[in-house]
Amino acid sequence: IGIAFADRQDSETVVLPTDLCHQADTALRHAKLDRNTYRYHTPDLGDLGMSKLQYFNYLRQAIDRHELSLHFQPQVNQDGRVISAEALLRWNNPVLGSVPPSEFIPIAEEAGLIIPIGDWVIERACAELVHWQSIGLNIPLAINISPRQLKDSRLEYQLLSRLRKYGLRAESLHLEITESSLIADTGNTMKVLQSLSRAGFIMSIDDFGTGYANLAWLKLLPVSTLKIDRSFVVDLPTNEQDIAVVQAIVSIAKCRGMNTIAEGVDSSAQLDLLLAADCHIIQGFFYSRPLPSADFITYALSKVA
Repeated sequence: IGIAFADRQDSETVVLPTDLCHQADTALRHAKLDRNTYRYHTPDLGDLGMSKLQYFNYLRQAIDRHELSLHFQPQVNQDGRVISAEALLRWNNPVLGSVPPSEFIPIAEEAGLIIPIGDWVIERACAELVHWQSIGLNIPLAINISPRQLKDSRLEYQLLSRLRKYGLRAESLHLEITESSLIADTGNTMKVLQSLSRAGFIMSIDDFGTGYANLAWLKLLPVSTLKIDRSFVVDLPTNEQDIAVVQAIVSIAKCRGMNTIAEGVDSSAQLDLLLAADCHIIQGFFYSRPLPSADFITYALSKVA
């Protein structure tokens, strides 16, 4: 049981129902980790608190226990056709339940577990691509490459060995790299990306506009696509500053001969503005939420023609 309550003695603090639910959910996660008990939410409990070690152990065992899965979100062009997809990692633990990626991926990074998890994602993505191609769904699949993976000397070998195993071409597996990871170690990152580009991989910068990348450096990167972060999309078309940012990113991409993908597109009003700005590809709930493999295939096959 997870328990949270508002402190009525503090008249200056307003606790919203959504905040209270989040606190109770956090307390519930701790109770589940400690088995058959209850926990009150306290300010020092945090998202992991004293149960971090147990949390690490659950995450470490996730691959062997087949708790990880991939869902797939369509990427749709200006004509409404599905032309690619992004693989999104999901973790469903029998004790913790469905754990949000925003919660477990940073912990996997911190614990060094993102490397074996990333290897698993590469393996599963390649297997999925082979299945898609066998039924006539010939579109590329994008996977996310973490900052730790970029620093791993085995990354290119892992990618190429999986492609050889499944008989795939490099351009069928797109790689998404966050803008923040690109600027963390520019010299090494450039070498890694150039080597991956020579091997035939197509790459995009994820969350573009949030990491303060040097625009002069951008022209040297062997990337083909800029992904407009959802934070610039959510308030469209009413936020003038976000409109200007989106238009600027599209303009930058055009000048560099790149495509643009807008993430988090949920409404027709957002879609109309993005199309008017000449954004090439749309991704978001307006078309489809991330789907399990079978559901994605059904959706994509109806939208590729």
